[in-house]
Amino acid sequence: MNDGGPAYPTRQIHLGTDQNGAAVFQAERTGMSLRDHFAGLAMQAMVNCYRQGCTSRNDNNDGNDETGVFDQSFVEGRGDVAETARAAYILADAMIAERNRNEPA
Repeated sequence: MNDGGPAYPTRQIHLGTDQNGAAVFQAERTGMSLRDHFAGLAMQAMVNCYRQGCTSRNDNNDGNDETGVFDQSFVEGRGDVAETARAAYILADAMIAERNRNEPA
């Protein structure tokens, strides 16, 4: 699984070169992945939404009022913690996929 790499890159140690002559590096410490960082931000937004009493509906007047990634039960305080974490990682994975899609080849 592509986790996006480290959220807070650290110093790289040069280990030499591979059989093709490309430089080989290793992170001294990787820490939290970008996926974990994105999931934490998504979860924070969901909890804030719950506290503010907002909904997860698409209200942009396009006629498409589908429920968002997390449902009304979360907004109403009936949401399950595991489902909230799952939804946060779904959003994080979507963010990484979109990020990778837009990177130059």
